[in-house]
Amino acid sequence: MNAKNKLADIFCTLPKQLLQLFSASPEMLVLGIPALRIISISFVFAAVTILCGYFDSGLGNGMFDMSASVENLLLEADALGLGAVWLGIAPLKERMEAVRTVLNVPENLDAFAIIPCDYPEAVHT
Repeated sequence: MNAKNKLADIFCTLPKQLLQLFSASPEMLVLGIPALRIISISFVFAAVTILCGYFDSGLGNGMFDMSASVENLLLEADALGLGAVWLGIAPLKERMEAVRTVLNVPENLDAFAIIPCDYPEAVHT
């Protein structure tokens, strides 16, 4: 059994004990115990996603991995109540070079996207 499986087992079987390490209130335990069990299930999917991402990058398709990462960042920003927008930089070389110059990005790195985020003034439903 690898370390990730052990961690998932601990999260799933001992969530209350883990949360009590942080002086969790009874209200936090009510929310945190189911959350840790759900998180433990996601470890399997995360491992598959990471492995597929490494395999895909090894084939020279890093653009897909970066796109998925930006999408996940946008989803998390929304979940936190933030407004965010994906400003595409790559694969256009002139944009990538402009960002490199303005932000002083090292030569061994490439700019992919800029994602400004902030709390919105109003929420439209």
